[in-house]
Amino acid sequence: MVQFDHYADDYKTLLDNSLSLVGGFDEYYLHRKVDIVRNVIGSKKIKSILDFGCGLGDTSLMLRDSFPHARIVGVDISEISIEHARTNNKDIDFYCLADQKFIASYAGYFDLIYVANVFHHIPCHERQTITGLLNKLMSVSGQICVFEHNPYNPLTNLVVSRCEFDQDAILLFSRDSRMLLEYSGFQVERTVYFLFFPYMFRKLSKIEAFLSWLPLGAQYCVVASLK
Repeated sequence: MVQFDHYADDYKTLLDNSLSLVGGFDEYYLHRKVDIVRNVIGSKKIKSILDFGCGLGDTSLMLRDSFPHARIVGVDISEISIEHARTNNKDIDFYCLADQKFIASYAGYFDLIYVANVFHHIPCHERQTITGLLNKLMSVSGQICVFEHNPYNPLTNLVVSRCEFDQDAILLFSRDSRMLLEYSGFQVERTVYFLFFPYMFRKLSKIEAFLSWLPLGAQYCVVASLK
């Protein structure tokens, strides 16, 4: 059984429990990621977005609301999660990663690929295969945003240690994520550090734009394009 098939029904409860130490509310952290994507894209017109590792489809819905003219596609390895996503979001296309039709249909298609907190769940020896696949799915002028937990942040390590479905996670330093992308034919454009303040101190988030260079945020985003 795929790991997240086991957790799909209770995913949000388990995640909220792990975040309770820092004020909870997972949607706040999802919105922060989408905000970063909007800043990365700027005025660029986006016609298609892939939410890779979409889980239950919550972020897919946020991406649809933020980019109403773009086609949103979600894909995940967990069939049960995809079933939930399809039920909750009728107007978004969701696929299981094992569906070969998905890969064949969307080669070179996506203007933006969004990958949030996925790679730390992928075994190290399989990560390069996934970045290679993402390279094939992205359009020539597209961009990829890879979000990951920052192991340098002590609160991140504490939250991960409390999360039931993160027990086997192997966190990636930002240099690890950059190398993964570069080895698969991407050119890294920048790294953005964020979530210096948890939900309980969210009013301070406005100053994070001035701290995005500092590698101490709870999470980071590596932005890359094709070479």
